[in-house]
Amino acid sequence: MVISYSCSACTKMTWILSLLLILGATIQVHGVSPPGFLSIDCGWANGTSYDDNKNTTLTYVSDNEFVESGKSYTIMAEYIEGATNEQEKTLRSFPDGRRNCYTLPTISGKRYLIRATFTYGNYDGLNSSESGSLFLFGLHIGVNFWSPVNLTNWGSADTVWKEVITVSPDTNISVCLINLGSGTPFISTLDLRKLDDAMFPFLNLSVSISYFARKRFGSVDNFITRYPTDPVDRFWEAAGRYKFPWLNMTTNQNVRKLPGNDYLQVPTSILQKASTINSNYSELNISVYAGSNLDFRSLELLPIFHFAEIDGNSPNRTFDIYSDGNMLFDNYRPPAFIVDSMYHGGQFLSKKGVNFTLRKTPSSELPPLINAFEVYSLVRTDNFATSSDDVNYMKEVKKNYSLSRNWNGDPCSPRDYSWQGLTCNYANGDKNPSIIRVNLSASGLIGGLHISFMRMPSLENFNLSNNQLDGPIPDSILQRFKAGQLDLRLEGNPICSKVKARYCSNKNSTPTVLIAVIVPVVFLLLLVLVYILWRLCWKGKSGEDEDYSIYEEETPLHIDIRRFTYAELKLITNNFQSIIGKGGFGTVYHGILENNDEVAVKVLVETSVTESKDFLPEVQTLSKVHHKNLVALVGYCQNKKCLALVYDFMPRGNLQQLLRGGYDRSLNWEERLHIALDAAQGLEYLHESCTPSIVHRDVKTPNILLDKNLVAKISDFGLSRAFNAAHTHISTVAAGTLGYLDPEYHATFQLTVKTDVYSFGIVLLEIVTGQPPVFMDPQTVHLPNWVRQKIAKGSVHDVADTKLLNQYDATHLQTVIDLAMNCLENAAIDRPSMTEVVSVLKVCLPASSERQSATSTPRKKNIMDPEIPRQFQLMISGASTTSYEGSSFQSGYSGAMSEISHSFDCGWTDGTSYDDKDTKLTYVSDKEYVEGGKSYNIMAQYMNGAANEQEKTLKSFPDGQRNCYTLPTNSSKKYLIRATFTYGNYDGLNSSENGSLFIFGLHIGVNFWTTVNLTNWLSSNTVWKEVITVAPDNFTSVCLIYLELGTPFISTLDLRPLQDTMYPFVNASTSVNYFSRLRFGSVNVLITRFPTDTYDRFWESWAFYNNSYPWVNMHSDVNVTALPNIDIFGLPPAILGNGSTIDGKYSSLNISVRAREYLATELELLPVFHFVELGNNSRRTFNICNVDEQEPLFSNFTPPAFLSSMFHNWFLPKGRRAHFELRKTPNSQLPPLINAYEVYSRVKMENLTTASGDVKNKYNVTRNWKGDPCSPREYIWEGLNCTYPNGQNPRIFKINLSNSGLQGELVISFMKMSSLENLDLLHNNLTGTIPDYQANSLISYFFSDLSNNNLNGSIPDSILRRLKAGLLQLRLEGNPICSRVRASYCGNKNTHILLISVIVPVVSLLVVLFILWKFCWKGKSKEHDDSDMNEEETPLNIDTRRFTYTELKIITNNFQ
Repeated sequence: MVISYSCSACTKMTWILSLLLILGATIQVHGVSPPGFLSIDCGWANGTSYDDNKNTTLTYVSDNEFVESGKSYTIMAEYIEGATNEQEKTLRSFPDGRRNCYTLPTISGKRYLIRATFTYGNYDGLNSSESGSLFLFGLHIGVNFWSPVNLTNWGSADTVWKEVITVSPDTNISVCLINLGSGTPFISTLDLRKLDDAMFPFLNLSVSISYFARKRFGSVDNFITRYPTDPVDRFWEAAGRYKFPWLNMTTNQNVRKLPGNDYLQVPTSILQKASTINSNYSELNISVYAGSNLDFRSLELLPIFHFAEIDGNSPNRTFDIYSDGNMLFDNYRPPAFIVDSMYHGGQFLSKKGVNFTLRKTPSSELPPLINAFEVYSLVRTDNFATSSDDVNYMKEVKKNYSLSRNWNGDPCSPRDYSWQGLTCNYANGDKNPSIIRVNLSASGLIGGLHISFMRMPSLENFNLSNNQLDGPIPDSILQRFKAGQLDLRLEGNPICSKVKARYCSNKNSTPTVLIAVIVPVVFLLLLVLVYILWRLCWKGKSGEDEDYSIYEEETPLHIDIRRFTYAELKLITNNFQSIIGKGGFGTVYHGILENNDEVAVKVLVETSVTESKDFLPEVQTLSKVHHKNLVALVGYCQNKKCLALVYDFMPRGNLQQLLRGGYDRSLNWEERLHIALDAAQGLEYLHESCTPSIVHRDVKTPNILLDKNLVAKISDFGLSRAFNAAHTHISTVAAGTLGYLDPEYHATFQLTVKTDVYSFGIVLLEIVTGQPPVFMDPQTVHLPNWVRQKIAKGSVHDVADTKLLNQYDATHLQTVIDLAMNCLENAAIDRPSMTEVVSVLKVCLPASSERQSATSTPRKKNIMDPEIPRQFQLMISGASTTSYEGSSFQSGYSGAMSEISHSFDCGWTDGTSYDDKDTKLTYVSDKEYVEGGKSYNIMAQYMNGAANEQEKTLKSFPDGQRNCYTLPTNSSKKYLIRATFTYGNYDGLNSSENGSLFIFGLHIGVNFWTTVNLTNWLSSNTVWKEVITVAPDNFTSVCLIYLELGTPFISTLDLRPLQDTMYPFVNASTSVNYFSRLRFGSVNVLITRFPTDTYDRFWESWAFYNNSYPWVNMHSDVNVTALPNIDIFGLPPAILGNGSTIDGKYSSLNISVRAREYLATELELLPVFHFVELGNNSRRTFNICNVDEQEPLFSNFTPPAFLSSMFHNWFLPKGRRAHFELRKTPNSQLPPLINAYEVYSRVKMENLTTASGDVKNKYNVTRNWKGDPCSPREYIWEGLNCTYPNGQNPRIFKINLSNSGLQGELVISFMKMSSLENLDLLHNNLTGTIPDYQANSLISYFFSDLSNNNLNGSIPDSILRRLKAGLLQLRLEGNPICSRVRASYCGNKNTHILLISVIVPVVSLLVVLFILWKFCWKGKSKEHDDSDMNEEETPLNIDTRRFTYTELKIITNNFQ
């Protein structure tokens, strides 16, 4: 057996950080900090220093000397009393600036431990850490990213700490707090601890490490051990393993450290304690994982194990050390009373969490032992800092001129945080960046030019214009200026009153005429001239006498039917006089052919084959199919001005007209049956006899035409589609007619022949009832639901058409209704084929009918029963349970508080949070997690029956096609996400019970999750959907999709973090959707959830539905354990302690799971079975079979005394149900047993999200920007254009926010999108300066239209350089910035450019006019030419007269 425990690398201290300060030594002496120690109490303002005598005896100092910005605060009074040290009571906050830095004194090349702590204490009264909003900022060590600080949903009194071990690159090192726009950064303490040079030998200038976990084992009194026990003041947490089977060990004997092997310097008092396990166990497992507040980046972890054998009896203890099954160290034997630290110095594990196993070897007498371990994550410190000389020079400048700019940290690095007014050169990626441009114009500088400027050798551009500088200009500056090495600008300073030089001038180019006025005028005049010429050329040619023959298509369709010309159509329709029908397709005319056959001519609205979506499909289909019950296509017309189809004329019109007619034209029962059979046979021919099969897609009574003998024929094949028999379906955009549309097809876009079967079911009901598919009674109702309601309240006679006058066979009427309802099954797989339909209809025809056919037995199915939320049935062959995916419930659950999950009460507005009375979970309002929607309460009549507060409110989304919730997650961590839906008739429309379709969709991120179908659902019932997924980023979105079948809404949304090892078949590309989850045994509640299940899964009780013979329930009070290496589902012991078997007379136990009728046909299911033997010692062995396959899933399985979960890491073949059988083997003494099972369907996460750098910056834009900007493609944000490179994330390449009412400064976020090529922000109200575009340097060409805003200030040099190089097109006209600039981007052009811009289009249009003139007047100028000279000299050798052109003119009177 094995034993394990887990620890989280979350740095939340619910034990409160001050506990970590409790030490073994608390002697009251004056604090003396060791050399190399610096302890800073941030925000402390009561003096210069104090001694922390209460805990550490270390001296803490004020931070005033180490930081230039920020504001000091004290935590709220209610938290002061609970603070266990002075450091928790004060903090420094940084509301201004993106980066604020502490500068700590160091020695270059030395190693340091740096620790920052954060105690929020609600100092600002905003309750930011508990409000539910994202509270996140970043930490940099020097110029490199260190870690995020995520205080979202953290207790205000709690303390978080971050720790890094690094090599100082200089005589100081900076710790910077980064504002990420999600809360104001702050800090409580900052500790600097110098380490020995030999410690952590794997560190260097480019590799640092961040604290992830650090544990000590054995019996420890204090939760945290630190200084002075640890001389370098590391925080060691107590593992706290005090219960069986853990055993703690202690020794007073000294544990030695061998020379050369003391790189970690673990304190002796820690090494004198250890933990092992009971000898009945062979493995010791340790799990470390990222906590809920940790990094959303990929982690690279380095584990370090500390061992010392402290058993004085010289035991034989040998074990192997594994990391997630991979061997790290084999046959390891801890040395006696000597510390041995085991690690691979350069080997970091690329994981967010890791499981370590210490496994006893076969030759070992004792189980493994451990004294302590540490885990660190890699921090790459490979960004180069600015040259230290340049940094010092700029600091001198700042001090000399008393500049108030927020110059913190490194001037150039990282690039995103370079100092305002500086431009740096990063050309040499392997060198320190250098400052090449300093722009301090209009900065209020007073005095002379500071010499520090001139000491920067890389400086190329120096702008000090518009200040108050009056001192002399140093010679070194003038020399560099004259040599062309420095671009100097000093205009607007008093110094220029005494100097006349180029650097004191401000010349402007002469303004020119605006092209925007001249060019449009010229173009307008030329266009008017073109129009006049066109009128002269073509006048009179479009009248009634236009010759349509010239528009006949030269290339005919290659089909074997007649082609009519337009002239022939005019003739046979008597110039289109007799209209017999109209529709969206066009107009139908009556016509008579030359042989007096009557035809119908359908003239389409479209006038070209490329425009028409219906013409080619209909012609090609009807030219190939020939059946007595399909309308015959006589011919077609393919003219550039007219597309038409010619059919046989159907004198009795269509079926809809006859059914809606009066009593004088009504059809009797027999006629109706014949018509139904005719139509069914036509569809059967299309489905079964055509190769490939043809799906009509628009079966309805208007498309069933009747000849003079009432023979029905299917018509209108404009929407038909064909597909091979090798495919069960094709994917296509849903098409058809309201009321006839297959709901499964509409939801999945997967077309099958069963789509026509559904529509035909509606036709059958119309034939029986005479009612339309959708009508008012008194509200809008769908015909199938009206039939169900009528029959439920009365009999089949209540739905029969009154025009039948009760003249029908009641049995056959019932059979036809049953057949129709069978055709209307929501799941296509449950519908009959058209061959079956034909057979049933033939049975219903009277024996005396001349159209009688052989009979066959119809398929029987009880289709009139309403949908049942749960159905369990007992099979004769054994015990069986059948469960349906997509659950409903009506009761609450008991539980306790969860500290790791998020629960959102959607639409709740009475406060920020509340505790649920049953689960004790804290529910919060959803307003911080969604941008759209409206809050509602369910109707009062359902309030009393609501099982909890969450059912009473909801959020509805009447606007937009996609509305999304954004949930906080950690990248690559697994989560269970559950959404519930309680309609409660909140809108008074009774949408779920009125018979109309009520369906909307759910997306997880950018991928389809499932549909929510509430059709025929009780308003008081609750439906839930659940998905288990891997978060792709630091947030996950859940989106509700409007499918035009009802307004989407949601009641609750739950987010539950799972262990990384759970559900191993879930990964970044595969999620799973809840299909069924059942617990067995005697259970008195319908649903078991939190706190019984710590992950808050919903377990439905089998016994709640079926608790009778031959089922036998089992229970055990013995604690059921789960082996750590196979406990990948985290089942609650309460569930494992119950199970079910069957009476010994039976040999098999059957389980059936199936999709509800409204769900998709093609599902990929994955079953997971959970077994624990609860009986006696008799042998129980069985096979686990999928009855649809020959081979067992698992053979000869014997349930163990501990949890065993059986599953395959693959999904069953596509289908909508699965049948499993637990079959007793011949040598088994007992029948099968089962404790629980889960079934999931696959959710493919194939769509890629938009590149994370391209996420929106919205300026409070009112557009419906929800979810991912680019993915899926059909929901792309308005105003964006994206590229979709194969296998890569979509990227935004064009943004159009013109006329969008944007206000404020132009943010740099636009410029950070490396794929952006076109930015259109004209006609807004943007202010401020233009950010530097150089982040877009990878784009070869970039267009930016910023005209007609309020931008001012200078234009960065990098933009100007790209402009001159032709890599950037910039438009700034209409901005204040252009009042000082005369350049092309401000609408100013040089004269030659102006002339070219005018002349080129003028000449081009004149050329076009000349060509048009030649085309129009060709031949007219040749009327007086001598045509005789063009006569062919060689005549044809035939015996007929040859006329000259002149003779032809004479005999035709000049062709008059």
